[in-house]
Amino acid sequence: MWNMTHNKISELYKLVQKERDKRAKCSGCSNQIICGLESDCKIYYTNMNCKFYQKERMENKFASGKEMLENQKKFIETKYGEGKKYDESKLRYDLLEPFFEDSVAEVLTYGAKKYNSNNWQNVEPFNDRYYAALRRHLSDWRKGEKRDKESKLRHLAHCATNIYFLMWKEIQDEN
Repeated sequence: MWNMTHNKISELYKLVQKERDKRAKCSGCSNQIICGLESDCKIYYTNMNCKFYQKERMENKFASGKEMLENQKKFIETKYGEGKKYDESKLRYDLLEPFFEDSVAEVLTYGAKKYNSNNWQNVEPFNDRYYAALRRHLSDWRKGEKRDKESKLRHLAHCATNIYFLMWKEIQDEN
């Protein structure tokens, strides 16, 4: 570990954030690097759980701060220097939890079996019916009931599905 100026920390932190998004790896164990920005201008840049890092730490074999920074930059440039993908403005589906999608799909599957596939699109008056259904499921959930008695699915999954229906209708009406 070493002391650095605030400007150097800022520069290194930006590099860490940029490269972390590219899934930078620890050169010792190939696990994802964890930025260890510590208080008062001290920084390390490696995977703290890496057995190679821990061994070197125990043996006190750290390079100087400048050497460590240069080595890490070389490692990152070598590993990630060729490919580019400009997708910053695209939707981040990796942030959506699969269990949420699965829960909505379970409700849609239940409805398709009970009524028919996409039957929900033909219900009238659309907004009133799905708003009422949303409120019923939300009310039951607030009363402490986790699952719907009929479908055995989560009330909150029914709520999410009803919101999905209402958003679908709103978008249809806009177009």
